[in-house]
Amino acid sequence: SLKWEVRRRYTDFKVLAAQLEAYQKEHHLEAVSLSPLPDSEVHKIAGNPSIVKTRMRTLALYLQSLLVVPEWRTSPCFMQFLGMLNTSRNQQRRSVIHVSKLLDWCDVGDIILFRTLNPLSAMQRFGTSSEWDHVGMVVISPIN
Repeated sequence: SLKWEVRRRYTDFKVLAAQLEAYQKEHHLEAVSLSPLPDSEVHKIAGNPSIVKTRMRTLALYLQSLLVVPEWRTSPCFMQFLGMLNTSRNQQRRSVIHVSKLLDWCDVGDIILFRTLNPLSAMQRFGTSSEWDHVGMVVISPIN
C-alpha cells in the first residue's frame, strides 16, 4: 500500500478546499458531499503543542475523509496536494505524473517514455542523442 506524508500549512488546506469546491461545481458533483475543513483557531495554536497535535490529527482525518470518496481522491487538485500528480511543467513543457497513478491515466497500447535520474541513463541519452532513456507499453498482464 502507498503511504504519503503531507507537510502543508493550514492555508494550503484552505486552498485545497476552495479548489475542491470549484471542481465540485465544474463537474456537477453536487450530490457528492464535501467534508468541511476544520476551523482555524490561530490565536489558540501558537505555543501550544497539544493543540497543534490535535489540529494535525483533525487535518489528517479531513484528508482521509476525502480519500474514501472516488470523486475527490481522483481529482487533479487533490492528487497534486498529496504529491501524486505534478501539474507543473518543466522547460520542455511536459507534464509529470506519479507512477502510482499511471493505470488511472493510461490505456492498453499507450506508449510511455521515461527519463530517469540514473547517471548511466544520462550517458545512454547522450550516446543515443535521445531525450528519453526507457520506453514502455501498457499491456494487460495475465493473472496467474
